[in-house]
Amino acid sequence: MKQFIKRILLLGLRKKKRYKVKSDVYVRLQNAVQKNQIDEISLGGLSFYYDDNGYPVGRSSRKLSLLAGCCDLVDRIPFKIVSDTNAGESMHLKCRIKRMSLKFNGLSFQQKRLLKKIIRHHSIATF
Repeated sequence: MKQFIKRILLLGLRKKKRYKVKSDVYVRLQNAVQKNQIDEISLGGLSFYYDDNGYPVGRSSRKLSLLAGCCDLVDRIPFKIVSDTNAGESMHLKCRIKRMSLKFNGLSFQQKRLLKKIIRHHSIATF
């Protein structure tokens, strides 16, 4: 119940609209081993789920890349980690599913234009 009330309060405080993302849109942090599918995106940031299996996800990196389909690419986006929390049940003893939320810092005009294009072509819902 607390989570539900917290979510309702946060929805009214958001500066940018959030969009659910179709498949084939991925984020790759600068020094991460793998890419992860994006769950939600906005002009202010994004969130994604990942398997926490002990390998670094990119906590020390400060830039990320967005991959959409095979042609859209937004590279070297500066960001700040907002949250990195457990998202649910563990699948194995050494593997947990976690959700990371990132906030973009200082997007260039070109990066904003490409991000809007990705949102327009690869999102399915607004909330």
